[in-house]
This record gives sequence, structure tokens and C-alpha cells, in this order.
Amino acid sequence: MEKMLVKVYFVEELLGSCPSQKDIYAEYIAGKGPNAKKIEEEIAALGEEAVEKKGTTVFLRRKDGTPTLSNHTWLGYFKEKVKYLRQKDDSPCKKFTAYKGKIDGNFMILENFTDLILPEGGEITVLQRPLRGDTAQGPIVSLASSECAPAGTSCEFTLAIDAKEFVKYAIECFDKGIFNGTGQWRSGGKGRFLYEIRDPETGEITSNNTSEYLGVTSDDEGFIDALNEFIEERQL
Repeated sequence: MEKMLVKVYFVEELLGSCPSQKDIYAEYIAGKGPNAKKIEEEIAALGEEAVEKKGTTVFLRRKDGTPTLSNHTWLGYFKEKVKYLRQKDDSPCKKFTAYKGKIDGNFMILENFTDLILPEGGEITVLQRPLRGDTAQGPIVSLASSECAPAGTSCEFTLAIDAKEFVKYAIECFDKGIFNGTGQWRSGGKGRFLYEIRDPETGEITSNNTSEYLGVTSDDEGFIDALNEFIEERQL
């Protein structure tokens, strides 16, 4: 089994993707898998305040209020990215057939939840944006609302892959995160990120794209300054 310590640095805002109403969330998650204990934990992590924000997608919360992501967020990320990467003739994922079952059986996030580390001075806000849709009565515009973690937010988790030959597919998926990330409204550019992967035992960086886009890794002096400059350059 290959284990990788993954550190993600969001360079765009990350939007919460959990329905705020507990009954809706329970029904949705229950339809995705049989893990009743995990469902109970995730519903509890929504908190009472989230229930009041009807119509707003939110982050799960620790008891101390820390925003966090469930491990299924990243498993879903891999499935979505492989789906699109397989459309490219030059992608290694082109050979990753029957990938949904292989990801379910071989990809494991060892932590149940991945805490979000906000940048200094950062806070969770709410982002509202219009959504346009076509209906039988013609085009309509509705308002979508999501909790929002600022650019510069980071998180860390341990990815274990049971089949060594699948590691290259995971890395290709992480490489795509700078173009299409995770969370709500990722099609609009939200949730994009850079990443670094370390050997859990030695701490050595084994794969990354921070050096490509920032010119440095988190082991180098000036990393935070380079990251903030990169984020600022992407803003209007």
C-alpha cells in the first residue's frame, strides 16, 4: 500500500458543498453508501446554526467550530477528474478503466475529516451568485448561496492507495486541481489549488506543482510570500 501525505493550498475561494438542512443531507448521503456511523458523524458536524441557513451550502464543523471536509469529498474529486481526463488521448487516465470501482476499492483517505486551515486574518463568509437555467417556461435566474473559505486556505490529509500502479492517476488528478478544483461552483473557477505530496515517514516531497507555479516549495524560504503573490495576481 502506497501512503502519501498530501498538502493542498487553495488559490481561489473554496465553497462549502453540504446542504444545510440535516434531513436533506441525511437522505443524500444515505443514498451514497451504507456507512451509518459516518452518516451520523457528518450530520452532527453540520451544527445547529447550519440548519438555520436554509438554501445555503455549508462546511461541516468540528465541535470547536473548525470548518472541515469529509473524506468522501476527495474520493469524489478523483472520480470527477478521471472522468474528464479520460477524454484526453495523451492522458495516463485513458487506461484507467472501470475507475469508479477501482477508486472505491483502492483509494482511501485515512482521516474521516480534513480540517481547513484559514490564512492569517481569514474567515468564513457567505458568497451569493446568480444561476441561470432554462425551463419549459423560459430562462430563469435564481440565487445560489454558499459558505466560502478564502484563497490561501490549506488542508492536509493522508491518501493511501492499495495498488501502486494507480498512484500516477492520483497525481494527474492533483495536477488538474489548478485548473478545476473542488467544492461548489468549481466550474466557475472556485476551489482551485496547488499541492505537495510527501513521504509520510521521511517528510520528503515526492511530487508537487508548487515549484512549477510559485518557483518554490513549502520547504523554501519565502514560500508564503510567493503563494500570496500568486493569489493576488489571480484577483481582479
